[in-house]
Amino acid sequence: MIIREITVGELPGFVTSEEYRRLEPKPVTEERAVSQFHNPRANPADTALVYAVEGDDLLGFVGLLPDFIQGNPLLTASSNTGWWVHPEKGRSVAMLLFARAFQRCNRRMFLTDATLRSKEILQRTGWFHFSEPVEGVKVILRFYFGNFLRKRSASRLLVDIADLADLLLNGLLSFWPRRFPGAEAFQVTEACAKDEKVAQFIRQHNQNELVARGARELEWILQYPWLQTGDPSGTVHYPFSHYTKSFRQQLLAVIRSGRLEGVALLSVRDNHASLPCFYALPETRSRVQAVLLQYLLAQKADSLTVFHPAWVSFLKTSKIKALYRKKLVRYSAVSGELLPLREKFPVLQDGDGDVIFT
Repeated sequence: MIIREITVGELPGFVTSEEYRRLEPKPVTEERAVSQFHNPRANPADTALVYAVEGDDLLGFVGLLPDFIQGNPLLTASSNTGWWVHPEKGRSVAMLLFARAFQRCNRRMFLTDATLRSKEILQRTGWFHFSEPVEGVKVILRFYFGNFLRKRSASRLLVDIADLADLLLNGLLSFWPRRFPGAEAFQVTEACAKDEKVAQFIRQHNQNELVARGARELEWILQYPWLQTGDPSGTVHYPFSHYTKSFRQQLLAVIRSGRLEGVALLSVRDNHASLPCFYALPETRSRVQAVLLQYLLAQKADSLTVFHPAWVSFLKTSKIKALYRKKLVRYSAVSGELLPLREKFPVLQDGDGDVIFT
């Protein structure tokens, strides 16, 4: 067994190497490698990947995404972008790989979307401080029985029947009043991260965030996505999410009477929406949320998933006529070295870490 490390600067060469071609499964995709290479918060010498091999077999890997706390280059840290081991051959290397990656980022690591199993394992190390479980909610806005069955490889006949049912039921939804009073006074437009008004608005509203991504980071994320869409025949064998039928991201500005009142990054994957980043004026936040929700309804999104406390509260108390609400939970943590900073900057956006890419 050999343990190897790849830096950010080495990623493009690694994914075109003969070693990478032979490895099964792959420890990183080409899309992730290219994106990380352009990460504005990374140095070429930062570690991006630690993996173990035996011959051409990948035994396991740990991915890292270099970042800054509060956007400050002097406060470096990394988030974990994946921890995987072969279910049979790699069990003995799981903690060895994670410990190596933990050391390479100087024990300055944070987790934004850990699984319950990862939480249980890492709590035993004493390296991390987990916050209270983060409560989220998924609201179902439209019927999508057809796509649900299609993903589960149901028979063609059953899928066709479900598609027809979706068509009829969603047609009936058009007669269901779902407009918010006063929404017509607002305008939702696609924004540019380079727009100084947008950039300044984000800066004014991310002052208590741990990561505090700004316009430059959002521009990078929009330019270098991690998910592959279209023809799945050319996809590689990678243990985590890397292919989807459709995926789009938009930076949206909510404007009223020429005044910018909200900014949100919208992600729509296979017609299911999320809001990795959201900023709004406190005094009109609920109206901005209502307008964005109305925008999603007009776009015919099937669902919306959020963990942002303001959004969870809004969806619980608003009179939106949702078909169903599902409670969700995820776990976040920081290493001991970052705990004082987490206490000073407690807010996480839904997309912090690598979540924003998927």
